[in-house]
Amino acid sequence: MHFVLGDDGRVLGLLAGAGLAITAGTYASLGVGVPARAGATLFKVARRTGRLNPVLLTRVARDVVKVEEAGGLADLAGNVGRVESKAGASAALDSLKVAETPEEVSRFARLAAANGGKTRAIIKLLGRGAIVLAVSALELANWVLWAAFLLLGFAASCKAATERATLSYIRWRKARAVENALATTSPGV
Repeated sequence: MHFVLGDDGRVLGLLAGAGLAITAGTYASLGVGVPARAGATLFKVARRTGRLNPVLLTRVARDVVKVEEAGGLADLAGNVGRVESKAGASAALDSLKVAETPEEVSRFARLAAANGGKTRAIIKLLGRGAIVLAVSALELANWVLWAAFLLLGFAASCKAATERATLSYIRWRKARAVENALATTSPGV
């Protein structure tokens, strides 16, 4: 089945069906799926108001059709719900407008968890760059952590080498002092 962006009936039908499944899961899990349910609602609102990235819509629609990847819509809805709960509905709608893949929505959810109400301003200011910025900040932190470990290892190896050299010098000095003492006590031998 191939989805064309103008084919709103099928896509919205799939979203409605997924929304029903998420709602049933929310009731069955005694409320654990509330963010996913809110996210599904926001996803539908974003689609109806034109604030949904068409690339994201196409990818989600293709994933929903595939049986083995059908849980991806529930994950996407859950991530949208997390953005909405941490940063507000406007930030969730803005993230849906910018994101092109469900993984990017997941990154926006982590960004919202970290920054809360500032998330919408970050999305407005940086757009998709906010995702790159978050990933780059994580990579930079990883590099700094490894650099600190390497520096600590280098300092420890320098300390050990200095201790070995000092101990060797002390032993040499003591041996030389013993040799000098023996040489001065027995001059005629």
